[in-house]
Amino acid sequence: NVTINGGIIGQDKTKIKCNGNLYARYIDHALVDVEGEIKVRDAILHSVVNSGQKIILGTKKGLIMGGVVRAADLIDVQHLGSKMGTQTEVEVGINPGFRREINEIEKRLPSLEKELDMVDKALVLLEKKEELSSKREELKAKLIRTSFVLKAEKRKLDNRREEITYLINERQLERGCIKVRQTIHPGVKVIIGKAVRIFKDDLNFALLTYEEGEVSIQPYR
Repeated sequence: NVTINGGIIGQDKTKIKCNGNLYARYIDHALVDVEGEIKVRDAILHSVVNSGQKIILGTKKGLIMGGVVRAADLIDVQHLGSKMGTQTEVEVGINPGFRREINEIEKRLPSLEKELDMVDKALVLLEKKEELSSKREELKAKLIRTSFVLKAEKRKLDNRREEITYLINERQLERGCIKVRQTIHPGVKVIIGKAVRIFKDDLNFALLTYEEGEVSIQPYR
């Protein structure tokens, strides 16, 4: 666990990673990645903040403004965004770690498939030749080993992507919610699972959940 009695002023350079819970007075222009809960007394400002559980801002100020704030289960806050329409994104329903892992897999797969295609084409050319020199035989053996390794990596990534997709679709959506004890201001983007809602007007005292593919708005309770 990490407890910061003051605040975190990151200047868009500071990165904090924690395997437990984190407490701070405020977070300003920082990147924070926490596996447990995050409790902030006053505000999260223009930061990228990820929690594997909950993010709670407990005081009357309790403000999230600017940046991207994600939690697997719950974001509990007084105010979202600002009267000036500051672009603010909040997301629940998906463990941020899953989101990052999916992005890494999606980034790796195209290059992996390209490498595999090049190796397979080279093998086809070598197999067309009736006789191969010792160097070409050695090259062929190396390409076969490379193809085996790449295919194994692709299977592993495909299986992991399928597993994460199942976890997201079947387990995460039902429990994610955002509690706003005061106001959601215009310019706030809310993501719950696969549902997205951008607010264009003020909304007070709201509980946001996922329902039938949409962000559902209910009275705060």
